[in-house]
Amino acid sequence: MKGRLVGRKYFFLRGQSALEIIIAMAIIVISISTVILVIFTNQSVSVSSDLSNSALYKAEEQIENARAVARGNFNSLNSTSSIDGMFTKELIVSKVSTYQKKVTSRISWQTDVLHPQKIELVTYVTDWLNVPPPGSNCSADPLSGNWAQPRILGSGDIGSVGSGNQGTGVAVAFPYAYVSGVASSASKPDIFVFDVSNSTAPSLVSSLDIGSGGINSIFLKGNYLYAASPNDNKELIIFDISIPTNIREIGSLNLSGSYDGLSVIAFGNTVALGRAGNSGKELYFINITSPSSPSIISSYEVGDNVNGFALSNKYLYLVSKDADNDLWVFDITNPSSPSLVSTYNIRDGTEDITVGYQPPGTLFVGNLDNKIVPLDVSDPLNISTYSSFSTGGSVKGLFCVVDNLTFMATTNSTKEFMILNTANPRMISEYASLNFPQVASGIAFKNNLAYLSMRSNDALKIISSSP
Repeated sequence: MKGRLVGRKYFFLRGQSALEIIIAMAIIVISISTVILVIFTNQSVSVSSDLSNSALYKAEEQIENARAVARGNFNSLNSTSSIDGMFTKELIVSKVSTYQKKVTSRISWQTDVLHPQKIELVTYVTDWLNVPPPGSNCSADPLSGNWAQPRILGSGDIGSVGSGNQGTGVAVAFPYAYVSGVASSASKPDIFVFDVSNSTAPSLVSSLDIGSGGINSIFLKGNYLYAASPNDNKELIIFDISIPTNIREIGSLNLSGSYDGLSVIAFGNTVALGRAGNSGKELYFINITSPSSPSIISSYEVGDNVNGFALSNKYLYLVSKDADNDLWVFDITNPSSPSLVSTYNIRDGTEDITVGYQPPGTLFVGNLDNKIVPLDVSDPLNISTYSSFSTGGSVKGLFCVVDNLTFMATTNSTKEFMILNTANPRMISEYASLNFPQVASGIAFKNNLAYLSMRSNDALKIISSSP
């Protein structure tokens, strides 16, 4: 019995030793495998990291190259694709607006069939050489919705501060719209401020009386609003609008004679003011470095009424009633010293009353013959007429926007608001229109909304595209 027990114990111990050896060998194998796996994993991570860094470098390089191309020739920036070793390089360029493109730089590669990889970088580039300057009557804002079917969102009434007011112009610095007016009495307000944060229900938050005459046109730049007035004591009026609910008149300029101020525009520290009249000086350049004390820089005899202005980044354009020199072009590279570049006779035989500039070199002129006339002004020394288009009413204001549409305020009794397709200035066509019971007198465009001033107590209309 004892011997047998000892034998069993010995057999058990021998079996236990064999099991321990097997377990130990398994641990050694697992450990070695783990070490090998870690080594190869580290190598894989290192390779993947190197590839990712290389792809990132290539993506950044594509972005920088795209920016360089856009600076040199914006229109030549287009989508491309190429193979660089194991990498596929894609530059995807999509149009945001006439003046802006979205650029996506994509680098893709594949180390095995189950794990495709890519890196993407996105940027936006702008055609700064041609984008309209701030405050011009051309907008770089992209359009949205269906502008072939415009709709009225809301309106603003100025009759609450005195009946007999009529809107003459409009300027917008969202969320406020500024409407100028001519009142039936010198004691009634002439400038009105609307809160348009709710486009369907704009609310009048401030108004101001400038005395006799009223205001013919306005231009907004920064914290100041500039007005051209028939008031014989202050043809130029400057308002501080830093607090829109408390607009203040802070400066004015009295010009010699009794001719009305008709049109106004600001650039740099200079204001251009146009006056009525066919004798004396009708155009004044005014220093506004100190808005409370404007002073004359220079003046010009234009021949007749200066009715409207338009800006590009380099030039100021004005239209006049003069029969021989409808258009005047000034170089404003040095805003404090504008210089006359050229004049041009449109040969339409009628008074031109409004003008708008569309980059890179088209000018639209509206006249009293119920026409809009596009001009090629890419070379101001060699201006030419493209064509003309009948609007059925005088163009009292126009605003060109992106995607080659031109928005207009007209005296057409059935189309006071009109949109033209001006993609081809030689073949302009009507795009859309709206009818109002009052004549439109001015127009502005901001955030995909058109703002019209009207010759009525119901002086502000806000228009949107259809969804």
